[in-house]
Amino acid sequence: MSPQHDLPIFDKWLDFLKWLLPTTGKLPRRMRFTFADRIDTLTPDRVGDPVEARHSHRKQEILKRA
Repeated sequence: MSPQHDLPIFDKWLDFLKWLLPTTGKLPRRMRFTFADRIDTLTPDRVGDPVEARHSHRKQEILKRA
């Protein structure tokens, strides 16, 4: 297994972000500025957890936290 694929959740998370961020822009206006803004703000921050897990010996612990 190559270092780029040692943590499949990382690839799945990036796929999820590619879907989520454009999708939130399609929400109705009344939801877009509350719900979508919160999702768009919090979701990219969470990408740090799989990145950290990818480079750590404590993968399981970090992924549980995420």
